[in-house]
Amino acid sequence: MFTDLKPKIILFDFYKTLLDIWTDEERPEVWDNLARYLCYQGLSTDAVSLKQTYFSLAKRGVEQSKEAYPEINVFEIFRTILVDIGFSGTDELIISTTRLFRILSMLHFELFPDTLPTLRFLQSKYKLGLITDAQRIFLEPEIRITGIQPLFDVIIVSSDYSFHKPDPRMFKMALEQLGTNPTQALFVGDSWHRDILGAQSVGIKTILINRKNSFNDFKGSPAPDGIITSLDELRNGYLAYLEF
Repeated sequence: MFTDLKPKIILFDFYKTLLDIWTDEERPEVWDNLARYLCYQGLSTDAVSLKQTYFSLAKRGVEQSKEAYPEINVFEIFRTILVDIGFSGTDELIISTTRLFRILSMLHFELFPDTLPTLRFLQSKYKLGLITDAQRIFLEPEIRITGIQPLFDVIIVSSDYSFHKPDPRMFKMALEQLGTNPTQALFVGDSWHRDILGAQSVGIKTILINRKNSFNDFKGSPAPDGIITSLDELRNGYLAYLEF
């Protein structure tokens, strides 16, 4: 299947592909503690209104967007919320509030066991890139904490723009920054819709990581060029087909 594939670049999705993460932004505890934190900062608010305002602004951002795949910016949402309740200082409090929101909503956070060994192995042979639907204000500390940031030659983050995957521009930007073309790239991700279809739309070969064996039938739609259940397969077997 991969005998005609000779990539110079391997691109990855981040969340659920490299990082095992679970969040729940709806939990009452998230908003209770976030409202309490803001009250400590001298800003009067309550959990109910804080939660309602956040989701209302997020929904409005999506509905008013002209993009096919609109992306919100959580940092800007919290800027709006804080200004509305009387904040007039520097970005420091907005940053800390936004990141506290992330921490409070997080239920699980760790790299998959196969992530670091695979990335370190591949880095010696290929340039690596990250194309992720993410909030930069969350992603920057998260890739630093996990230790994977230095392994990538390019990182494309959806919150920097007004759109997310599968928008082809996400993939084109990575190729442009790496100075390569689609025939020299391979994309690895866990989402058939966002990752596989997005990469295929610009001519990039794809591998779907199917950790839970949940993808069995693509119902006539374009299938990935390969399916793996662990990143270890990129070091054991599959790489034989990926060599120059």
